[in-house]
Amino acid sequence: MNSVMKTLTRTRGAFDIGSGTIKLQIGSFDANNKISSLLYGTERPVLFGEDWQKSKDGNLSSDIQERGIRVLGDLKRYAMEEHGVIEFYGVATEVFRKSPNGVAYLERVTRELEIPTVVVSQGMEAAIGYATGLAAIRVTETERDVDVNTSLSKLIIWDSGAASFQMTSMDPCSECSESAQFLMYMAPFGTSVVNSLLRGIKSESVPTEGPAAPAGLNPVSAKDIRQLVESLTSSLPSEVPHWLQAGSGLDCSVGSGGEETAAGPQIMAIGGRNSMFQTAKRILEVEGRAEGSDAFIPFTLHLNDLERCLSLCTDKTNDELLKYCDYEHSDGPGSTVSKLCLFYSVMKHLNLNAISTVCTVGSCGGVLNTPRFWS
Repeated sequence: MNSVMKTLTRTRGAFDIGSGTIKLQIGSFDANNKISSLLYGTERPVLFGEDWQKSKDGNLSSDIQERGIRVLGDLKRYAMEEHGVIEFYGVATEVFRKSPNGVAYLERVTRELEIPTVVVSQGMEAAIGYATGLAAIRVTETERDVDVNTSLSKLIIWDSGAASFQMTSMDPCSECSESAQFLMYMAPFGTSVVNSLLRGIKSESVPTEGPAAPAGLNPVSAKDIRQLVESLTSSLPSEVPHWLQAGSGLDCSVGSGGEETAAGPQIMAIGGRNSMFQTAKRILEVEGRAEGSDAFIPFTLHLNDLERCLSLCTDKTNDELLKYCDYEHSDGPGSTVSKLCLFYSVMKHLNLNAISTVCTVGSCGGVLNTPRFWS
């Protein structure tokens, strides 16, 4: 019987081609088409969003396209050779929705690399992110002996990338139905977009060309940070939906202050090691403001934690910020302040005191858990 079940298992590789990174997660599926184990996960910085922001006509450049093809090809070969992956699927997000040649590029990925890849709507992206967060929480419950004890209608998943962010909750009217409906709060702001805004703010006081121009966005002054936060908070959707009001982090997570969060709508922020959520967590750990913990266990971040992080990163050069980026496949210190400003601005705008975060391989978990992609 065991030998029969073994022959029926399949190994799949899910790609999340985001605006700032390419992510891959590999899962093993049993005969009932359920994930039996997660075998591998990684992410590689590929700055599609930065490239798109700098493009005069909105098209992705040949250079960034070729880099993406190389990274995808290398990851696929590794998955096949080391893990015996026989099925792949990829989803792509915001930049590929907006770039005039985005869909054509994904068609090339499908054709040349034989990785079926589609661009998903922001609504579908939010639903995949929700599935990713839910899967991460369930893994935490079963493998880490953590009890979440929350109705799905009170769970809010926050996913933020290079070009946009989404907060997603299940519509309570559909919680017990076979076809779930989702409530969403979203905005076209991500790391690369905020980098562009910060670049514009700095250009008002610092030359962008010539010998006096800085090598990148850093250092960022306190004045620039205040102006960026004001710009972001004034640009976010003004109406806060009722299901997001008085939101807090998961009450099972212990934050840097050592206290548990209050009950209410429970917000779980998901993302990889380069995400703004994990960036803030890492800064606190490096500076001794929080004890190091497993990235795959929910961890609470408070609004005042972000204020500390911003203070620590103000007026710092790239070299001074490198200590927060000392890990494999880091996207470097160039976006650190932008990430923190976006994180802080959304929290402040929505009147959130605390959220929880858990490390995921982008939204690959949601891709693996969506049957329609594998039928």
